Amino acid sequence: MTLLLREINPIWVLLFGVPAAILIAAWALQIACEFCTVERPRYWHAVTIVIVGAATNIALRYFLPIMGFGTGFDTETIAALLTTAMVLAVSVGTGPFTAVTIVVVQAALCGVIYTGIVWLAK
Repeated sequence: MTLLLREINPIWVLLFGVPAAILIAAWALQIACEFCTVERPRYWHAVTIVIVGAATNIALRYFLPIMGFGTGFDTETIAALLTTAMVLAVSVGTGPFTAVTIVVVQAALCGVIYTGIVWLAK
């Protein structure tokens, strides 16, 4: 699998991989909302939520080291989880704890989908 990842052209990843990941994450977000008994957003609204969440996490990864916070579990995982949950809470109109649950379920679904794709590629 390592050789396969090294052979992929970065242009193809930007053209096909990133949009596919965004679309799959939006689909997983809709399923996670239904799982947590929250009214699921429309598909393109879910795509927008995923893109805004990704942009906030990219900004978080950029600005936290500049502000003097070290890398570690708390800044790389918990801060990203809370940031994504707050974007989701504002976008969907749910509470913060429900938003955290939705983000965890979405991450689990994306992990299962990724594992299935890797398993099929072998």
